[in-house]
Amino acid sequence: RKEIGIPDYQRQADLWSNNQKSRLIESILLKLPLPVFYFDVSDPEKWMVIDGLQRISTIKSFFVEQTLTLKGLEFLTELHGKKCDDLPTNLQRTIEDTMFVAYHIEAQTPKEVRYSIFNRINTGGLSLKPQEIRQALNQRGGGVRFLKNMVEQDSFKEVVGISNKRMAGQELVLRFMAFKTLDEDEFKTMNRFLDLAMEEIDTKSPEERSIYKIS
Repeated sequence: RKEIGIPDYQRQADLWSNNQKSRLIESILLKLPLPVFYFDVSDPEKWMVIDGLQRISTIKSFFVEQTLTLKGLEFLTELHGKKCDDLPTNLQRTIEDTMFVAYHIEAQTPKEVRYSIFNRINTGGLSLKPQEIRQALNQRGGGVRFLKNMVEQDSFKEVVGISNKRMAGQELVLRFMAFKTLDEDEFKTMNRFLDLAMEEIDTKSPEERSIYKIS
C-alpha cells in the first residue's frame, strides 16, 4: 500500500479560492486535459507531491470530503451551489473515470537535474518560491526540520514578526546560516549561496545544528 505525502516545503493546500477550485472540477466534468502531476518517489512506499498539491487537495475536498460547494463556473452554471453528492450520477461517474498523468522523479536523479526539473515545472498560477524549491530538494535531510523548528519558536516569531506562509521565515534563517557557515568566496549569487547553505546544513549532525538554536 503506497501513500502520498506532503513535504514540509510545500505550500498550504488551501491557497486556491473557491472559484479556482470550482473551475478545476468544471474542467474535469468537461473532460478537459489537466496539467500533469509530479511526485518524488525516492521512498517507494510514500510518494511526495512535487507539483499538483492544489489540484489534489481540491479533488479530495470535492469528491472525498464533500466540503467544496461549486461556484463561479464558466460553462456548467446549473451546478452552482452543488456538492459532489448533488451531481447527477453520470457526472459523478465522469469524475471517477478521470485519468491523470503523473511523472516520477527517481531517487537516483542527480540534484542538479532535479533542481532543473523543479524550475521547469514551476510555471503554474502559484509558482514555487526559491526557498520552497530548496526545501523540496533537501526534504529528506535534517536541514528542513531544523529550519522549521527555528521559525516555530516563540522568540523568533516575536522578534522577526513576518508571515511564514511561503517559507519567508525559513529563508531568513537560512540566510543567517549561510553567512555563518560558508566562506565569502563561495558567494556568486544569493540563490546559489543559499542552495549551498542548505546542503551544508544537511551534512551537519543534530548536535552540530543545535548550537545555532535559539535558547
